Amino acid sequence: LAAPDQAVATQPGRLARRATVVAEAAGMERDRLLRWVLAASSLSAVWSLDDGEDGDHPAIDLAVAEMALAELG
Repeated sequence: LAAPDQAVATQPGRLARRATVVAEAAGMERDRLLRWVLAASSLSAVWSLDDGEDGDHPAIDLAVAEMALAELG
């Protein structure tokens, strides 16, 4: 859900639309998917930062995590 880059992944409404499509295709509740996105994106950002990355990858992950949290309300 964070592909292909930060400019695209963080477009307003993009995560919301993608989450709806993926949740429907997977047959799961949208909020459950968003909680997984929040957890996975946060963990990915932490691992990237721990590995010394300071470029786009951790920034994209953190942005997606923040957007998932906002969608969850």
